[in-house]
Amino acid sequence: MLLEVDRVNEPVDVLVAKLRRYTEWFELLAPKVDKDKAHMTRGAAVHAFRLWSRIYPATGQEGYVPVAFVFTGKTAAQRASRIRGHGHS
Repeated sequence: MLLEVDRVNEPVDVLVAKLRRYTEWFELLAPKVDKDKAHMTRGAAVHAFRLWSRIYPATGQEGYVPVAFVFTGKTAAQRASRIRGHGHS
């Protein structure tokens, strides 16, 4: 999951809200799973009950999908430079 952080215009509470939504979504149980069994399961085994693990291909790592934070530059020139540096136009 890619999470963009605008250091200029985005207050920290917006970032916190994004992370909270990420956590809530990735903790959703898949349809038709035994909810009691899922809630009693601990550690890596709970991965099998999660909705996201049935939508996205296996990563070989249990838990949450990795998050990549992308911090945008403080000025338009910095942002443009970063975009050009990554082969985008």
